Amino acid sequence: MRLEVEGITVRFGGLTALADVALTVEPGEIAAVIGPNGAGKTTLFAVISGFLRPQAGRVRFAGQDVTGMPPERLCALGLVRTLKHDFFNHLQVISGYLQLDKSSEAKEYIRRVVDEYAGFSRIIRLGLPEAALAFLLSRDEAEKRGIEMAFEIRTDLAAPGLPGKEAGFCLESILAEAVSSAAPSRAGHRRVKVCLEEEAGFYVCSVEFLAGAGAREVEQGVRGRVGALNDSLAPYGGRAEFRLAGETGRISLYLPRR
Repeated sequence: MRLEVEGITVRFGGLTALADVALTVEPGEIAAVIGPNGAGKTTLFAVISGFLRPQAGRVRFAGQDVTGMPPERLCALGLVRTLKHDFFNHLQVISGYLQLDKSSEAKEYIRRVVDEYAGFSRIIRLGLPEAALAFLLSRDEAEKRGIEMAFEIRTDLAAPGLPGKEAGFCLESILAEAVSSAAPSRAGHRRVKVCLEEEAGFYVCSVEFLAGAGAREVEQGVRGRVGALNDSLAPYGGRAEFRLAGETGRISLYLPRR
């Protein structure tokens, strides 16, 4: 079935994420969208899959206009967005430990998996679907890059004082910056820590990562993104901040509560 995207434009406040984007994927064709962080790839897929309605443009699938159609209806038509899931890989690892008669290692691995899925469950129960999507996509991207992403969710994000699509875009932006900027530790591990909590009338999402020896170069790029986010958040009373302490970077997003 043919997929057609015509003139898609999406704006978040004063920031234009997509401008007159067009593409066509023919039946049986495999296509890829390539671009740097912040180019709008995730926003484009969010529009195509019904998670986000564009300000302009149309999406057609199998000859039908599906612009803004909810994901569950698109799924029934055969247009689905997928995220990586490693449940069966976990089962294979546990089975391997048991076959090698390493029950203590299997128990420890199961404990880590349970902790991981507990965090995953807290994400999908967030009151703002756009935020949950931003967290899941960043987690998936971090995993592809071999980066451990740890989430500490202390609030449900149920009453934001700005539109969901804007909040989701801002969250996705700071998470993408952290994932792309994270450097390995002395032990060779790369890790991004995400904390979502409430503070003095705001939902605060803080993302911490090791910037490494190139911290000053990372700082220049991150501060540019933070400036753009502040332009988008200012009309709602929100803000974004970046702090660099030695080689550790911390991006904080302040989303106003209703």
